Amino acid sequence: MELNCRDITTTLGLDVLRTRTPAMIAKEIHLQAIAYNLVRLLMLEAARQHDVAPMRLSFQGTISTLRAFAHLLSGSAREANQRFEDLLLALAADPVP
Repeated sequence: MELNCRDITTTLGLDVLRTRTPAMIAKEIHLQAIAYNLVRLLMLEAARQHDVAPMRLSFQGTISTLRAFAHLLSGSAREANQRFEDLLLALAADPVP
């Protein structure tokens, strides 16, 4: 649990809130939670497709790999689908010990 909380606060940048009003702070926290869950879902899909234990995939490594692949995912739908599969393979190919 502690590692997951650190992932949320540090890796996603939630340790510094950028908004000022309580309503906007709540929205910012909800958005960070959604982003965190989407990254975890991506990790789970990579682990499932390539037979790797999900907890062996690095959250921060996934964020870095996703950033590296971001420009490749903006092409046509067919190209994006192939690049997405490449992304999942890249994530699963680098498990932590």
